[in-house]
Amino acid sequence: MTRKTTRRWTGLVVALLLCAFFGPLAARDVGGLYNATVTVKDRSPAERSRASAAALGEVLVKLTGNRRTPNDASARPLLARASTLLLQYAYGQAPDGGLTFSAQFDEHVLERELEERGIGLWGKQRPDTVVFLVLDNAEGRSLVGGEAPGKLGDTLKRKAEARALPVLLPLMDIEESAALNQAKDWHGLSDGAVGLAGRYGAAAVLVGQLHEASAQVWEVRWRLDIDGETLEWTQEGASADAIVEEGVDALGDALARRYAEPGMLAGAERVSLAVTGVRSAADYARLARYLDTLDSISALFLRTVDNQRVVYEITARGGRAALAQAIGFGHVLAPVPAHSDTYELLP
Repeated sequence: MTRKTTRRWTGLVVALLLCAFFGPLAARDVGGLYNATVTVKDRSPAERSRASAAALGEVLVKLTGNRRTPNDASARPLLARASTLLLQYAYGQAPDGGLTFSAQFDEHVLERELEERGIGLWGKQRPDTVVFLVLDNAEGRSLVGGEAPGKLGDTLKRKAEARALPVLLPLMDIEESAALNQAKDWHGLSDGAVGLAGRYGAAAVLVGQLHEASAQVWEVRWRLDIDGETLEWTQEGASADAIVEEGVDALGDALARRYAEPGMLAGAERVSLAVTGVRSAADYARLARYLDTLDSISALFLRTVDNQRVVYEITARGGRAALAQAIGFGHVLAPVPAHSDTYELLP
C-alpha cells in the first residue's frame, strides 16, 4: 500500500507549499500503529524471537481493528518471521521491575506483506469516542474523568492505546457531575451521558455503569451510540480493571465492524474533489497538508485554482465512500449540501 502521490503545481501553489510546514495538522490520526511493547523473561535470541511475534500480533490488531487477525492462517507465516520485519527494538524496565521489549516494525515492508496476503488495513484516521464511565460502590458514585481520572481511567486509556482507538474522557465539570450523580436509574444515566456528549463532537459515545456485585465479582452495563445506532450489553469479571479492558475491546470491535470494512480500501476510484472557502495562502497550505495525511488518497493532482475554489483529481482507495469517511473524521472539511464531491474548508 505504498502511496505514490502525483502533483502538478502552478507557480502560486509552489509558493504556498512553503507555508505548509507551519500550519497545524487537523486530521484525527492515530499514532503508534507499528509499535508495541511486551514483557520478556530475558535478552536471549529465543526470547527476542518470541517477543517479536507477540508484538507483531498486537500491531496486527491495531492495523486491522480485528482481534482475530493474529490467528488467521494468512497472518501466521508473518508471525513466524516477525523478527525479520523489525525496524528497531529496545529493552526497558517495567513498573514492576520486569524487563520489556519495545518493537517498531517497518511500515512499508509490513504494509506490502499484508497487501499481498489480502489482509485489509484500517486507516490511521479513526473516530473519536467519548467515554462516560461511572463507578457505583458502597462509598457512593464516582465519575471517571477530569484532570485525575484515577486507576480505572488509566486502565481505559492504556487499553484504548493498545487497540489504537482515540478516546476522550469527560471534563466532569459541575454540569456533567450534577447530571450523572442525580440519575436515578440506568436509563436516566445513559441518556444523560449521551446528551452531554454533544459538547465533545465525537463520532461515538460509550457509557458504562460499573459496580461490585459480590466478593471478586464486578458487573458493568455498557451502551454505545454510533451515528444514531445504539448497542447495549453487560459484562462481569473478577476485577474492575479486567472488565473495563473488555469493554474497550468491545468498543474496538464495534468501531472496526463499522469503519474498517475490508472492502472499503480494496478498490480505487477517480474523484474530482472541489474545495471552497480557500481564501489565503495559509488556507491553501493547510488544505494541501491535510489531504496528504489521508490514507484513502493514493494519488493527488491539482487541476484548477481560482478565487472561488480549488479542484483536485484524486485517486481514492475505496472510492467516494472511503474518502468521505476519512474526511468526516478530520473536522477540516465539511460537505456542501446538494453539491456532490464538494467541500468547504472550515476555519
